[in-house]
Parts: sequence; structure tokens; C-alpha cells
Amino acid sequence: AEQVLVWLGRIDRGQFGGDSGGKYAQMRSSIRKWKIKGSELWQFNHVFLRMLGVSDEHDRELILGEIEKLEPTLEDLAFVGHVRKLSQMEIEQGIEHGLQKA
Repeated sequence: AEQVLVWLGRIDRGQFGGDSGGKYAQMRSSIRKWKIKGSELWQFNHVFLRMLGVSDEHDRELILGEIEKLEPTLEDLAFVGHVRKLSQMEIEQGIEHGLQKA
């Protein structure tokens, strides 16, 4: 959660940061309470951000746009399934192996 809060604090000159009070105190408090991890950010959407207290549409767009820029981690990729591409050599070996069985 703390890494997510640090990351949020770096967006758009720190408008989503701050230790206490401010426009987005509810969002920061909820992220801490629910122990939101960086690997969970891809699940954020407009509705969820509104529930966290981000009522301004421009601010929601800004946060979601920054989330889209994040590189997926191996943990994220494992969650969505196997995504590794086969090399040309693996494809050719697989075809040869399949032809040998036929």
C-alpha cells in the first residue's frame, strides 16, 4: 500500500499525495486500509475511483492513464495467464514433432 501511495504522490506534481487531509485523504486512507498493492492497480476503473472519493472526472482519467503506463510485473502476467510467445525454433520443432507422430 505504501508503494502505491508513493506512486500516486508522484502523479501530476503530487496532487494525489499528502500525509493527512486534502482532497484525496479518503482515497489514501482506503488504499492503506485495504492494503492495495501495485499489482492490483490494473483493476482500478472510474467507478472504483469514485468510490475511493475521486469525484473529479479529469483526475480519474489522469490516474487511469498513469496506471496504463505501468509495466506489468511477472506476478501480473501470471494472473492473466501464460503469455510467452514461442520462438521460431520452438514452432519449427513442434511442427516437426507433430509430423513425426502422424
